[in-house]
Amino acid sequence: MIEIENLENHLNQITFNQWNKLFDCIPEIMETKDFGNYIDSAKIISKTLNIIYELNLPPVFNWLDWKLGKEILTNNNFDYSSLDKISLCKVMTCIIRSNRFNEGYTLSCFKNGTIEKILMNLKNQIFKNSL
Repeated sequence: MIEIENLENHLNQITFNQWNKLFDCIPEIMETKDFGNYIDSAKIISKTLNIIYELNLPPVFNWLDWKLGKEILTNNNFDYSSLDKISLCKVMTCIIRSNRFNEGYTLSCFKNGTIEKILMNLKNQIFKNSL
């Protein structure tokens, strides 16, 4: 995992082909009707998480004390387009790490559309900055 202070530079070094590997998961996430359960979850979940780890997107930071992250994840109507790419990665860290304490939390974030919103807005941030 990458330290938060190195994340911006790291994200800028990820190639478009590497990003597209992650963003290619979005249509499959959108089309998935049944994400399963925490014992037998849909393959798109492990596929997406593996790519997130492969790209080293979840930064190391004190996520337990990040109040904004808690507010974001408890607000079903949160506008993820208001977040920059660093904050979107931080929210991913909160989701992934929370799953260790609340088994099935990551699965619930796929089911309720949170992961899709994060990835869509991350994609918009990445491609907006490339123009």
